[in-house]
Amino acid sequence: MLRLAGVLVCAMLTLEGLARDLPALPVGVPDWVSGVALGFVALVFVAFGILFWVNTREPATVVSRRRIALLAVQIGLALILSTDLLYLVAAEVPLVMPPRAAARWITIQLALTTVAGVLLARTDGFEVASGYATLPRATAVVLTLVGVLAGQGFTYCAGYMAATEARSRSALARLNAELRGTQALLADSSRLAERLQISRELHDTIGHHLTVLSVNLELARQLAGSAGGGDRALQALSEAQDVTRLLLSDVRAVVGALREDRSIDLRLALEGLAAGTTEPHVHLAFPSGVAVRDPAQAHALFRCAQEAITNTVRHAGARNLWIEVATSPDGGLELSARDDGQGAGAVEPGNGLRGMRERLEEVGGRLRIEAAPRGGFALHASLPASLGPGEGAG
Repeated sequence: MLRLAGVLVCAMLTLEGLARDLPALPVGVPDWVSGVALGFVALVFVAFGILFWVNTREPATVVSRRRIALLAVQIGLALILSTDLLYLVAAEVPLVMPPRAAARWITIQLALTTVAGVLLARTDGFEVASGYATLPRATAVVLTLVGVLAGQGFTYCAGYMAATEARSRSALARLNAELRGTQALLADSSRLAERLQISRELHDTIGHHLTVLSVNLELARQLAGSAGGGDRALQALSEAQDVTRLLLSDVRAVVGALREDRSIDLRLALEGLAAGTTEPHVHLAFPSGVAVRDPAQAHALFRCAQEAITNTVRHAGARNLWIEVATSPDGGLELSARDDGQGAGAVEPGNGLRGMRERLEEVGGRLRIEAAPRGGFALHASLPASLGPGEGAG
């Protein structure tokens, strides 16, 4: 709505600019020059409106040099056409820059507006507001300048509120996605822990008892045979032994089935994380054949992806982020993340990157970071092969 309102204001200022009387042409200049001048004025107004629309179309979470350059061009056009366009620039500033940079920008803009107004007031080109025409010249100039500054401050505050709401909504969506992903990992970890406990209990208690029972029944059958017992006793003991063997086989099958489904659905957790990030657009590649069996490794990879998205949103100014999970040649796991942002000349790890490296090292993994000016940012996390929960020697 703020964007549409700005375009409407630009359209009205365009009509106002075209309705004004152009200065009289010097003698000997053809009349068609006036038409060309009006066309030029209309074209510049339209160019301002297009730049305003394009620059405010991107989310407020994206900060880039290109957007700041477009903002500077709009200021130049406003100074050429009409200072009323500076109201739109003031509303656009917080949508293009981080809060602190936007505050510095609007402070400088208001200061320059004041200086330009004072200098222009010394000439006949300064137009005081219509309501102050009867006041002394100095008073009318001061009140007009105050009104202009107040108007720019008001539109800046409106843009600031819109930008804050957009950033908060984006951050909330990202946090919700992270929460859903964490919940999915916790659910998988809990399910694996329960199945492992059940399989151990079945193997250590029922399986052991049934094995002892089978041995005892075998001994009873041998004793009954040696004592010359009846055929019916032998048949009953043989059937009991068969049932015991079947029960033991069933227990082993249950244990095996419980141990087979060990993979954690890391893909679902990462998909939820990617879906909750609107800007940049996250492209996730997770082949169906990749299985994550260790909850600690799954948690480490999830946190790496989460930190990569957070850093890209805050610092990269990127439009796209590619995250890929794959199996390494030695049977381990790899996670790669790269963006198309502005990159950096030198990377100084903050708390997020240090925590990511420490979390990977706790599970035997490594982290590699690559960055170059205007070349984007990339990280590569690798984890060794894991036996998975419940597996081991013996």
